[in-house]
Amino acid sequence: MIVIVIGLVCFGVALIYGWIKLVNWIWPKPKEKQNEPIAPSNPYIDAQRRRDQNDRWYDEYLSWMDHNNGGMPMKKVKTPEEMEFEKKYKQAQN
Repeated sequence: MIVIVIGLVCFGVALIYGWIKLVNWIWPKPKEKQNEPIAPSNPYIDAQRRRDQNDRWYDEYLSWMDHNNGGMPMKKVKTPEEMEFEKKYKQAQN
């Protein structure tokens, strides 16, 4: 009697395992996409992009001031490199 019960349990487990294998064979799981490594950013390119964005914002600000008959515009935000260049340029002029 115990042998029959153990045999039926094993048969049931085998049927469940086979059913799972069949279903996975018919509808396979979608494969996970491998994340591509992100290239490290170039600090020179980032600085140039920030400078270009600042120039665009400043030009937009000036056009807005012209359109609204504004007063004196604020000074353009300069990077440390631009300020250092201007200082050296003024020293060279003297």
